[in-house]
Amino acid sequence: MAVKLKHYEQEWLDEYQEALRQKYAGVFDRLFTFDRTDSSMPLPEYMVNVVVILKKGDRETLEDINYLAHDLALFTEAFPFVLVYTEEDWQLRKKEHRIPFLRQPTEE
Repeated sequence: MAVKLKHYEQEWLDEYQEALRQKYAGVFDRLFTFDRTDSSMPLPEYMVNVVVILKKGDRETLEDINYLAHDLALFTEAFPFVLVYTEEDWQLRKKEHRIPFLRQPTEE
């Protein structure tokens, strides 16, 4: 089931995804939105929760991709919470059940 986003959140997400495709064409793989299910995670209800999966990347690239999300949101009402992983790390986390905050990720 798709995460229901407000119009301005969807606009931000579309812009973010397009920026990732352009700026990180050889690195960016996909992104997912998710609903928060773990009440111990202090995420506001109005937050856009996103997981970005990269084909490859180092710590600096992961940080740059996270900063890009917030830069694009500066003049919008969207408030992104972005987690960035390489495909390898994402698969390891899934295998080890280290992503308890995800109910069912929705690929955009």
